[in-house]
Amino acid sequence: MRVSGGYMTVDLKSLNLNDLYALAQLVQRDSLSAAGRAIGMSRQALGKSISRLEASLGVQILSQRLPGRGVEFTETGQLIGRAAATIFAGLQISLHFALDTDDAALGLAAITQVEAMLVCLKRQMINRQGSGDAESSLGVRGATAWDGVVNET
Repeated sequence: MRVSGGYMTVDLKSLNLNDLYALAQLVQRDSLSAAGRAIGMSRQALGKSISRLEASLGVQILSQRLPGRGVEFTETGQLIGRAAATIFAGLQISLHFALDTDDAALGLAAITQVEAMLVCLKRQMINRQGSGDAESSLGVRGATAWDGVVNET
């Protein structure tokens, strides 16, 4: 993670999507045991996954855990987990529509709404940042889905 233009950025290539998915499940279930069962991991393996994600992002995701009290997230951890859960839910829905041709029109409409939301978010970021280099500040390099979705500024 690095600072660019006042924003923290992450090299997306360095993120392990399995670790991010584990965090998404943990935020949704608020229990190491329940999240582990949902994704077929032991509590210990899930804890290691979260530790790797913390190291990769350079932030603390979980607060001190007290036995018998469940999981306590830092504010940053909660936000990252909710964002990850939203992204994976969107991916699951998009894959459903892509694989089910009967729902293709509905799928296209749903994906178009997500793309429109990303355009709005990019504009807000550019306005707050005061520059047109939002892709750089997000740590996104080269041709990506981001280019096709939000190059309208």
